[in-house]
Parts: sequence; C-alpha cells; structure tokens
Amino acid sequence: TSSSTMSSPTRASSRPVYRGSLALPDSHVTLDGIAFSVMLTAQTTLLQNPLALALESLRGIAIRFVAVIKLADIYYDAKAAPGIALDIHPQAVLSTVYFQNIFCLRPEQTYSIGVQVALGDTDATNLVIYASSVGNNALRLLAARITPPPVALPRPDDPTPRKPPLLLHAKGRDLFPPNPQFKVPAVPAKTLKRKPSQVEPEVGPTIERKNKDVRVSVLVSSLSVYNIRQTIKGIVVRSIPTHLLPKSHPDYKEVFNWIYRGVCFAVRADIKLKPVNEENASRLARVHVGMYVQGADGRKGPI
Repeated sequence: TSSSTMSSPTRASSRPVYRGSLALPDSHVTLDGIAFSVMLTAQTTLLQNPLALALESLRGIAIRFVAVIKLADIYYDAKAAPGIALDIHPQAVLSTVYFQNIFCLRPEQTYSIGVQVALGDTDATNLVIYASSVGNNALRLLAARITPPPVALPRPDDPTPRKPPLLLHAKGRDLFPPNPQFKVPAVPAKTLKRKPSQVEPEVGPTIERKNKDVRVSVLVSSLSVYNIRQTIKGIVVRSIPTHLLPKSHPDYKEVFNWIYRGVCFAVRADIKLKPVNEENASRLARVHVGMYVQGADGRKGPI
C-alpha cells in the first residue's frame, strides 16, 4: 500500500448526480459505492456541464470500466465548469482498494494516468477519472468528458486555411473519427520551358530496337547451330559404307548416333562460333567409322 490516501471531502455546494457501481470487464464483480457529484458555485449551473446531465440520466445503471490510459494520449475537458468529483463510500472496501492500487502504488504515475469509463452499453460517451492533489498527502478523484481536440480556426488574415491538428489516439484506435473541415488548395506545378536542344530524346523506341536486335541475334545463332548439326549428320551418313553396314542393319541407328555424337563432341568448341569445316568433320567421321564398323579402312571394328 502507499501512504497516499483518497479523500471524499464533504462539499456544501455539491450536488449528487450519480450513485451506482462500476462494472469490470470479463468479470461478474462490480465495484459498489461509486458516486459522482457536481461541484456547483454561484457562477455555474448543472446545465453547463453535459457530462453531469449524462450521469444524472443513468439513475443507477452500472457504468463500464474500459481501460487504464495515459492522460497524454487523450483530450479531456478538465476545465469544464462545474467540475465533477468521484466519491467512494467508506464501507466500499473493494472499490477503495481498487482505485488505490491504480493511483497510489506508483507515485510517479499518479497524475499521468486515468481510468476510462463508458456510460451505458455503448461507447458514445466516455469519461476519464483522474487524480488531483488536495494537500496533506491526499488525492481527490475528478471526472471529465473525453472530447475531440479543439480545431484551430483559420485567422481572417490567413490566405491559406491551416489543416486541423491530427486527432489523438488511445489504445491504438481513434476515439473520434476524423472530419476535416478545411481543404488546402494544391499548389500548381511549375512548367519548365526547355530549349529545343535540351529536350531529352525518347527512350522507348531505342529500348524496343535493342530488344528486337537481341531476339534476332538469338534466332540467327539457333539457326546456325541447327544447320551445322544437319551438315554433320550428312557427313556421317556418307561416311558409313553401305556395303558393310546398310541402313536396314539393326545396329545402324545406334552406330550412327555414336559417330554423330563423337564428331559433335570433337568440334564442340567451334560449332557455335564459325561454320563447320567439312573436311575436318569427314576425317573425324571416318575415324569413328573405323572404330565401329568392321572392315572399314582395313580395320576390324565390332561389327
């Protein structure tokens, strides 16, 4: 516990406007002995504070605890007159301990936090309960209505109306939806006049031409490789002696593929750079034919 205590002084000029309980969220427990009183003066009346009228209209309906919030995150009408004070019945021990734990356990947070309370079943009207010092190490709990921040109206001599300030946030959401009243006219963009020599050339057609050239180059390269391979196939066919290995032979296709692959592998370094040397390719084909076809070039092959 803390040495600070909360007092409920007797005010001769106060008028009770609410007496009931505070409902806690996700719990069936209610804090009883809660009462709000309006501190009237000779210059103020009950009708001057809308929160006092809202509390008086509840007549015993439990108000709802919402959250413990930082006072810097909201805007509340603390200067409204007449002021509203929260009184806790001396026999309501649970309510007294509950508010003492909020405002008295951490003295550094006593005057910077508050309890947000909703009136009724909807969140249309919210109030905040905050602490105020009354001397002698005692606190007085006051209540004020949470309102939108005031909008700075434009000055008569201001040619461009100023934007209203951003609304404050509480618990990650807007308490009140934005409703801008002023529109700042957009500044017209300046048109830069350039000389004909300073006009930048168009980029689109150049990029398109480059892409087209790349596609044509790839197509020509593919056709060149295809023609070289067809040439090598013709050389391989002419190099195989038909009297030793006719096309009707069951091993002709396999022998042809091995000779073709061998020649392509031998000229792999030049096949994409320049036309094939048919004389060199024919010599390589005859070497492979001598290895695979029996009787070719006087050599004994496997067939």
